[in-house]
Amino acid sequence: MASEFDELMAGPASKLPQGPRAALTELHLRGNVHKVEGFGSVVLEALHAHERSLDEPARANFKSAAEAVYAFGDKYATGMLDFSTSCITSFIEHFLEVERTYPDDHAELLGVYNLNEAHKADGDRVLQCVLSHNQLERKVALMLNVLDFLGTFTHMNTKVFALLQELSALESVKHARVQRKAKQITASFNDNIAEQSKEAVMPHLRTLAAGSLSEAQEKALVHSISAQLNVCQPKLLCMIAHADKALRRAVIKAAVLLWYSACEVTNLAVKTYLRKGKEKAAVTWEYVLDVHGVRQKRFGIMLVFVSLDDLEANFDDLCSLAINERPTPPQEADAAAGTSLPKSRNASSTRLDSLATGPKSTPAALHVLVLGENATLRDAARFKGQRVSFRRSLAHAVMDEISTGKSFQKVFASKAHLLRTKEVSEVSVLLPTSADTSAGDDNLNYVAIFNFEAEGFDENKLLRHIFPPQAAALELHRLSNFNIERCWFPDAPQVHVYMAVAKKQSLDTRFFVRSIVLTQAARTEAEAVAMLEPTSQQLQALAALEQAMGDARYEQAASNHIFTVYAEPLCISHAHAIRVIHESLSFYAHFFNKLQVHELELVLRLWDPATPAELLDSTTPQGIRIICRLAPSLSINAYAEEIDADGAVSLRLMGVDKDSRAPYRWSTVGEAMVQSTLGAYELLSVVDQKRLRCKKLHTTYAFDFVGMYELAVAAAWERAAKTHPMITPPADPKVVATELLLSADKSRVEPQTTTRQPGANKVGMLAWRLTMLTPEYPAGRDIILIANDITFMNGSFGVAEDLVYERASQLARAEGLPRIYMAANSGARFGLSEGVKKCFRVQWHEYDPAKGVEYLWLTDKDREALGNAVITEAVAPPAHPGSFDDDDEREEEEVESHNKIVAVIGSEREECGVESLQGAGRIAAETSIANREIFTLGYCTARNIGIGSYVLRLGQRVVQQRDAPLILTGYVALNKLLGTNVYDSNLQLGGPEVMAGNGVSHLVVNDDFEGVIRIVQWLSFVPKEVWSPPPCLPVTDPVERPATYMPTPSKPYDPRHLLTGGIVDGAFEGGLLDKDSFVEYLPDWAKTVVIGRGRLGGMSVGVIVTENRTVDKALLADPANLESKPQTAMQAGQVWFPDSAYKTAQAIKDFNTGEGLPLLLLANWRGFSGGTRDMFGEILKFGSYIVDNLRTYKHPVFAYIPPCGELRGGAWVVIDPTINADMMEMYADANARGGILEPPGICDVKFRKPELIKTMHRLDDKLQQLNAEMAVAEESLAVNEVDELKKQIEQRESLLLPLYTQISHEFADLHDRPGRMLAKGVIRDVVEWEGAREYFAWRVRRRLAQDALVKQLRAADSELSHGGALALLQGWIGAGEWEDDQAVLRWVDDNAPAIDERVAAVRTEAVKKSVKELVANLDAASKAELLASL
Repeated sequence: MASEFDELMAGPASKLPQGPRAALTELHLRGNVHKVEGFGSVVLEALHAHERSLDEPARANFKSAAEAVYAFGDKYATGMLDFSTSCITSFIEHFLEVERTYPDDHAELLGVYNLNEAHKADGDRVLQCVLSHNQLERKVALMLNVLDFLGTFTHMNTKVFALLQELSALESVKHARVQRKAKQITASFNDNIAEQSKEAVMPHLRTLAAGSLSEAQEKALVHSISAQLNVCQPKLLCMIAHADKALRRAVIKAAVLLWYSACEVTNLAVKTYLRKGKEKAAVTWEYVLDVHGVRQKRFGIMLVFVSLDDLEANFDDLCSLAINERPTPPQEADAAAGTSLPKSRNASSTRLDSLATGPKSTPAALHVLVLGENATLRDAARFKGQRVSFRRSLAHAVMDEISTGKSFQKVFASKAHLLRTKEVSEVSVLLPTSADTSAGDDNLNYVAIFNFEAEGFDENKLLRHIFPPQAAALELHRLSNFNIERCWFPDAPQVHVYMAVAKKQSLDTRFFVRSIVLTQAARTEAEAVAMLEPTSQQLQALAALEQAMGDARYEQAASNHIFTVYAEPLCISHAHAIRVIHESLSFYAHFFNKLQVHELELVLRLWDPATPAELLDSTTPQGIRIICRLAPSLSINAYAEEIDADGAVSLRLMGVDKDSRAPYRWSTVGEAMVQSTLGAYELLSVVDQKRLRCKKLHTTYAFDFVGMYELAVAAAWERAAKTHPMITPPADPKVVATELLLSADKSRVEPQTTTRQPGANKVGMLAWRLTMLTPEYPAGRDIILIANDITFMNGSFGVAEDLVYERASQLARAEGLPRIYMAANSGARFGLSEGVKKCFRVQWHEYDPAKGVEYLWLTDKDREALGNAVITEAVAPPAHPGSFDDDDEREEEEVESHNKIVAVIGSEREECGVESLQGAGRIAAETSIANREIFTLGYCTARNIGIGSYVLRLGQRVVQQRDAPLILTGYVALNKLLGTNVYDSNLQLGGPEVMAGNGVSHLVVNDDFEGVIRIVQWLSFVPKEVWSPPPCLPVTDPVERPATYMPTPSKPYDPRHLLTGGIVDGAFEGGLLDKDSFVEYLPDWAKTVVIGRGRLGGMSVGVIVTENRTVDKALLADPANLESKPQTAMQAGQVWFPDSAYKTAQAIKDFNTGEGLPLLLLANWRGFSGGTRDMFGEILKFGSYIVDNLRTYKHPVFAYIPPCGELRGGAWVVIDPTINADMMEMYADANARGGILEPPGICDVKFRKPELIKTMHRLDDKLQQLNAEMAVAEESLAVNEVDELKKQIEQRESLLLPLYTQISHEFADLHDRPGRMLAKGVIRDVVEWEGAREYFAWRVRRRLAQDALVKQLRAADSELSHGGALALLQGWIGAGEWEDDQAVLRWVDDNAPAIDERVAAVRTEAVKKSVKELVANLDAASKAELLASL
């Protein structure tokens, strides 16, 4: 900064007017500018002082002249340290912005996908980030250097700490060095914060030490600095040993007032006693313990010792003196002490099971503060006769808790008689430790706490390292169903982690993380929101859980619980709190998923935000408990804490305001509990265990998918309400599920008449009818949902499963409903007959096992017992090679014949192979039929093997979860087949990189909830029944809006912008479709074609558009082939390749079948790729599929050549409207082109050089003059002149040839203009791009209405052709209005009853005609007989 200021003074500042120049010169002469806090603001003030003396024109001139000085002032306005902090943090933020999107070392494509999602509208930014990641090694080296600057040239504030926490959370091996460095700095950073907090509170402690404050003022002072005191209290407690007497008293007072801040401390006194020439401190106070309205007076004591020796020598004396200060309780207190307390969550006792019985009546609680921790440990070692060991690591230091606890327990066991005599109910030992870097400490500051309770004064290990006043708030009595082991991490003193194993269910293992947020009360909503949003303390709880899960001393847990208590009230409504927590959960989602956190419980005390600020202190806050269930799906419920007459705490479910936008109250077992008593945590149910099993398989329990659909529909309503203000979401429920079960005769599926609990199924295939109230169908739409239960026989397909699948699919076809399949399976079921396995016997060749097996056989008894489970034939046993005179030498009894096993059938319940394969064939056939008749979609979650994969593909539309492989054979089996470990996982064989790249998967999602959201979004484009019209939403983007996004000729652009609009010169230009309605599918396959679904004037449409840019096609390497390498092939835009032709044909088929969508085809193709490789790659086959699928399309098709687009050759042929004249129409923009060849190509054939020369001679005056001169010269036989003229003519032709080549191209181009297309009748109309949106919006509606009427007419008269029906309609409407789409729509709307009558008349005439033709074939007698019968 100093050198920069020097240059400034020598340059721009020297040219300023005298006043500011003199002021800046004075600053310059002072020197050491970098040490001046806020030096930039001083410079700015000098400029502003002069600026205020100027008029407006002069002020503008001055600002212009001093621009460089102003920039310097702004840059260093808050000082050099702030500026350097901003620079350094910007480096870290940029590093995190890119690298956090790459979750591991094997997901480069996922990183690119995440970047695209984060910067959807900024492709350049995505490219920059990808290029940045490619230089990761250099970035890591730079980051290591940048991190070295932290603390030296920067502040160490909360922003820096949060960035370090994010760096510490990076998981890739490539980030390991940065991650380790960040963790090292974080450890030292904690000590820096503690030291800064200590320096901040020291002035206040000195004020407290002065002794001039009243008791109320002392409490207020300590409360005002409570946050800093919580951070630095280990350092302050360690000060007691060497601080002066007044400061020592102040520290002790502050500690007691901090610990008992919620307990109405009174009569706090610090006394000193002289023992052996040394002062000993004893602190006494009175406090009130409020146990749900039952107020109990207590007496507190704290004795301070410097070592364990000091404690043993002086404890009895000091304890007696301190307890003598206890006031005599009144009679009422004695009476209260003799009564038992009601059960309560705020209680503490010796055993975990008795924590709910309330505190004892003995009023004295003793605290022993031992200052010399290291000396204490050495003293404690003497009790065991060995040296106490330490274990210190980078993140934390754990002292030998067991030996230390036993040492103090022996001490207090020896004092038990004294303590009982003095009515001491509990003893707490506090051992403060402050970091000493000079001694090699790891920058850790903590207070180790050991709690000993009456009845022997054994240590309550459950309460270890918990301050006694805080124990009740942690509700440890609720862990009584578990065997608990305390996990201690000193670097997180307010976080308490417990390893829990259920007493009655050993498989139920969990970590319970319990923490207390110790901050000042949030007196405004803004402060409350800041406390509920992600903070470093909450991240610390997650870090402690991560350490516990990674510690080999503790068992692995799969369902963890986080419990957080906010000690101080918050001024916020419960609905607003839920909104903030819901928004925060997205930040924590990655951590929760990684650490398997399934439940988050927050205990709050809330003030009503309507309460005036001055009344908050006198207002009792309401106890609120917010419980967030995170798996299998998100549910957030708020409960009010209520206390009944017996003192028991109950929870009452609170309503959520409509504005809270948190519709998360669905429960898989039923509605969230409305009223319940706060008790012990329940063990995992059978269903919960199944959920955990599914979680390990990266999927969701099948029954929970129903709840996910409810949440997804709620989210769809929320999005629709934002986009369409006139849409009002319905009241809950938005989804009603009816389970479908096989009928008794197994011929169909029937609705379950009674509600069946999840997990009660006896078949591994489930089916439901879901009635969903969606924005498109507010009255409801039905779908058939089929799902594998992967917890039932690994989700394999047996005969019963195949039947459920087949019958449910048949029901969907019969009713024309969409059919959704949630796939998570292991393929066809196979096995061996257990009955036969237990009893078969072996006949060895010549009774010698070394010679092998001759056959397997059964005894007569076993054969009879097995019945039809086996096919046998009777054979005589072979003779033994030797003679056995002694029967004892025979190992088994001689039998007359063997029942040789010919085939094993198995029992009816045993499915051993081929029956499962037959069932698999049946569901494969059913899926193929269903795909041709209705909308079918499959969701790939968890693994899918064999028939499971085929069924997904046969349904055509597939959404794949990122961790769910779709394979035929597992990688282990393939490795065995290949004889080496080639493949590492099933994802290599059928993960998203493979299946999205080859067109099997239409969409890839990160988790199941996102998958269900995308399914519901897809259904929003699909009619409720296959024969219904496409769904339509209210129009919010006016159809009259022009399409203003205009491509630039000869310049590549993103074709999606034609549909969605795009940013041009900083402003948004609208596209063809409704804003934000387009959804792209199959984005990673055949990228030269873009397909998707969107809305045009609220109507659902399918869209196919040409990519005009060159794209990359990734060719994956085969790990089984050592010579195989990944390759990238370039594919030109505006060309159909084999994959993109197939993609186009597939999209047309999907839009037509099941979805019934009008098709909008923006055609900009120059033709098909006809090279050798592509011809071999079946380009002809896939191109012909386009014709096949267009020919059978049953809905309107609009082919439109967009501006600057062209349609040529075979590309025109395969989409020409004559392929399906009844349904297809073609249009072109005025700047579009169409023809067989491009102008240069056709001119090479039809306008060659000789013709160009002829044209030159016909049109060029100079050539005509030369030709005339040539003729004269030839007549005069002037040979030399002729040669000269020939040269001039040739020179002129050469000069004009490029120009006339352009003229020929222009001439050829005139044949490709829309005017000629329209004149030749190959297009229906020329539609200007700007008005295309309005034109096609009305045209789509008109065609849908028109085609519906045509369908009615042809149903009324089967002999009526499509053209005949149109002619009939045209006659009804009138030729004048027939060409006006809006007029036709008005006529249809206004004449609905008349149309019905006319259709009925057509039906009557058709019947008459049919009857007449039939009667005409009868003879006279038969006619007479027929008429007589009528």
